[in-house]
Amino acid sequence: MQLTPAHIARLRTLPGFADLDDEELDRLTGRSQVAVWRDGEPILRKGAPSETMHVLVAGAARVALPSAEDGGRSVLLNDGAVFGEIGMLSGEPRTADVLAVGDCETLVLRRADVEPLLWDHPRLARVLTNLVRKRLRRSGELVRVGKYRLLEQIGQGSSSDVYEGVHEALGRTVAIKMLSHTLAYDRPLLSRFLNEARIIASLEHPNIVRVHDTEAAFATHFIVMERLRGSDLQRVLAERRRLTASEVCALLGQAVSALCFAHGHGVVHGDVKPANCGVGLDGRLKLMDFGLTTRLDGPRATDLEGLIVGTPRYMAP
Repeated sequence: MQLTPAHIARLRTLPGFADLDDEELDRLTGRSQVAVWRDGEPILRKGAPSETMHVLVAGAARVALPSAEDGGRSVLLNDGAVFGEIGMLSGEPRTADVLAVGDCETLVLRRADVEPLLWDHPRLARVLTNLVRKRLRRSGELVRVGKYRLLEQIGQGSSSDVYEGVHEALGRTVAIKMLSHTLAYDRPLLSRFLNEARIIASLEHPNIVRVHDTEAAFATHFIVMERLRGSDLQRVLAERRRLTASEVCALLGQAVSALCFAHGHGVVHGDVKPANCGVGLDGRLKLMDFGLTTRLDGPRATDLEGLIVGTPRYMAP
């Protein structure tokens, strides 16, 4: 079934899609079609390959939640609902069955038409990636990334979440840093995230956290790092109030050793502060979070974004 002006007008009312201009909307819908589904007919099947997402433009559909914790419950989707975005953006198999409730119509959008728009329209990207984030957490599908099984969340920041994971074949416990889905189509922040992995991987030093691997899955990116046992210096200072002179010298000495090594390799950390210094149970300090790091022979983070970045209390004058 071909799109009608009414279908396009409906799409214009949806969050994110309303930000597209006429030319972009024409490009998005030009090769799209409206699919008609009969009551009970499967629109998506769990485990099936995925290249498209759907927008309900008439009628309703039902999503069978796959998590055992949901007790076989389902979610009803009404006119205007978006679904299938997880598979479309990630290329992963479908994570749930979606069935028509009564006769319904869906606008079928292809990855090749949607994805280019996400880089230039942050609001549309946020709408779709927010759906991915919420539905992954609800479905319980975020349990494995490449060779690694995720265990529990051990940290959360403004741009990433950190999970404990394990490489089952090697029996190695790791920390897995996941870029927030809402930033996956933000060019500067994505570049910064991937740059962090490349730079840390090039620095092998006992006082710098090690990077083992990177992965891309579930429509975002992951950095696999060594799992540190202990806390960070900010928490240590908050709990202890005062450190002994020997402890201060030991920690500062390790921090200076890490920074000298990095500087010797043309790397400037850019955000040195207690929260970015891990302190192991054995007292070893590890310099962490190289998200604002730049190389002396490359563009600075400020050059890339036109902004001054860092933590004001700890920035150089």
